[in-house]
Amino acid sequence: MGTAQRIDVFTYRVGAYLMTVMDCALCGEVFGMLDATVGLRRRDSGWFYCPNGHTMRFPIGKSLEQRELKAAKQRAVEAEREAAHQKQMREWAERSAKGANIAAGLAKAAKQRLLHRVNCGVCPHCRRTFNQLAAHIKSKHPTQVPERRWLRSSHGH
Repeated sequence: MGTAQRIDVFTYRVGAYLMTVMDCALCGEVFGMLDATVGLRRRDSGWFYCPNGHTMRFPIGKSLEQRELKAAKQRAVEAEREAAHQKQMREWAERSAKGANIAAGLAKAAKQRLLHRVNCGVCPHCRRTFNQLAAHIKSKHPTQVPERRWLRSSHGH
């Protein structure tokens, strides 16, 4: 048959054949099988025997390619889930920002309306019109008037 040429740790080329070398889990006997037979037994998880007659088989399970494919699919599903979550968070942030902008616009409009009413002589507290609005507020709503001494001192009055 010729000399054996090592292909990897457990597989050798012997003439035109690839042989897989293994040992029995029960007695430790080292033996070889054709690589094609090993491949078949790995796929169908069928029984085979060591030279001393002990029965063995490869565990029933998925091949490396199947496990890698399953892992890749799982990663894809998790990536899609994460993308959907990120999209949902972005949409929520956009809605929140839009709501804040609307609220800011409403507050600005309310301030402008109040300023316009005060400039026209309407009391912001009792909603009556006065020619001397400042005097009215000072006499009728003294607790509503903020202390303004600090303004005078900062302007040098």
